[in-house]
Amino acid sequence: MSHTSELITGLRARRDSNPIRVFCGIILFAGCSVVLLSFVVDVRFISLLTAAVLCGIAETRGRCGMSHICMIAPLRAVQRGLWIRCCLAYSLGGLLTAYLIGLIIAAIGSMFNLWSSVFYLGFACLASLVLILRELGCIRFLTPQCDRQTYKGWADTFGMVTGAGMWGAHIGLGISTVITYGGVYCVLLVAFGLGIRGGEWMLIAFWMGRIVFLWVTPQLLNRTTDGMAISGAFEQSSGMFRATSVCGMVSILCVLLIASYAHLM
Repeated sequence: MSHTSELITGLRARRDSNPIRVFCGIILFAGCSVVLLSFVVDVRFISLLTAAVLCGIAETRGRCGMSHICMIAPLRAVQRGLWIRCCLAYSLGGLLTAYLIGLIIAAIGSMFNLWSSVFYLGFACLASLVLILRELGCIRFLTPQCDRQTYKGWADTFGMVTGAGMWGAHIGLGISTVITYGGVYCVLLVAFGLGIRGGEWMLIAFWMGRIVFLWVTPQLLNRTTDGMAISGAFEQSSGMFRATSVCGMVSILCVLLIASYAHLM
């Protein structure tokens, strides 16, 4: 199935849609509503943060995201306390590294005052447009990334809670593992351009999107202990996750275009 047809299939409203697709659709609608409202009241930074969250949610369906959820979510039905500790460790581990890498990227960007440069904004617009076309299947190319997953053996060596924290810290770095969609690159471009007191929040927002389904999946799938069933539900919702990624990147592109136009005028 092509990317475009997959996206259209994911957006179709059906009564028998699985809970993962339904919840993703609700988030997509809510996110787009916040973005539109932010444009109306001219609070574009809120639009950027919301777009980053949408891009992070989409990346949940990546290889690392799904494998982690399939390992942690079944714990909810067996040991609720262990599940909570694993989710907290995973969330905080990723939050720490996302903040640190965001701070480093934003600090470097601050040296060049890139958000005031129409040339950088133009480059970011072009790059975002190319990534959107890639998501729609109009063009095909491999994005730069580390083609590896987190090490599952960490849970056996250090215990499930510590292992979950290490998994989160690893993928919280952004592109240190396999990347499925292009939203993270748009987020990084904006973070670099915004600089300190703005850019680091883009990475934090992206990470917050990545952990949404970690917390809600057991409730959506009736606390199933079948990891394969969880993986299947996510795979069946691939079109909706792709749509979420596209909407997040389009929102970022719109803000970049408005900023570029403001500088030209």
